[in-house]
Parts: sequence; C-alpha cells; structure tokens
Amino acid sequence: MASISHKSMIKHRERLIPVNNGIRTFDLPWVPKILKGVLARTDELLVKRGKVFVVIVTQHIVSYTKSNAPATELISRLKTALDIKFKFFDMHYLWVREHSSGDKQHYHWALILDATRVSTIDWLLTF
Repeated sequence: MASISHKSMIKHRERLIPVNNGIRTFDLPWVPKILKGVLARTDELLVKRGKVFVVIVTQHIVSYTKSNAPATELISRLKTALDIKFKFFDMHYLWVREHSSGDKQHYHWALILDATRVSTIDWLLTF
C-alpha cells in the first residue's frame, strides 16, 4: 500500500505548496507519490508551453473488473477526440484506481492539457 500523508503542505522544487485535504478538518489522507507525479507532469508541460489547464475527472465503472481496460479505453477515446477537435497537442495525464472490489469501483484522473489550445471543459462535457 502506498504511503499516505495528512499534511497540509507538500514541498516541490524548494517551495511549499498547500494541499487541499479537507473542507473543515484539513486532515484527509492523500498519497505524496501521486501528487508529486501530478506536479512533475505539470512542470513538464509548463516548460514546453508556458501554461497548463488541469481537469480533474472521476470515471465510474458499471461493474467490477480486475483489469484496467476501462482506463485504457477512456484514454484511447479521449486522445482520438482531442486529436480530431484540436489537431494534436501536448497532453499529460495521471490516474488512480480505487482499491475496491465493490460495485462502486472508479478511477480518478488528472488531465494536464496545453492551455494555449484548450481553456474550457466544454469539449469534455460533450465527449
């Protein structure tokens, strides 16, 4: 199991960045390795393009599956749709799967997009 943190800050590139880990108590657990991955991917795209647009998505699965085929299918469809709409551009993404065998299985996604090309989620709402 991944290590978790309850801290309200993470150190990134010699700076402390606030972590939104709860509305009232500010002590909800989060996984530092995942957040560091999001920050690293964001930095990569910032260096290339100057600004980024981050979209957080939850993908609910109809029934339990042992594989990550739903995530693979979603990213394939998303890349195709973005290529058609925006004529290929830089996109980074990270996802995590809830470790559950129940019927509420789902994924959390961070889509890190080139903000010089995409600045709203209108296209995603019709995807």
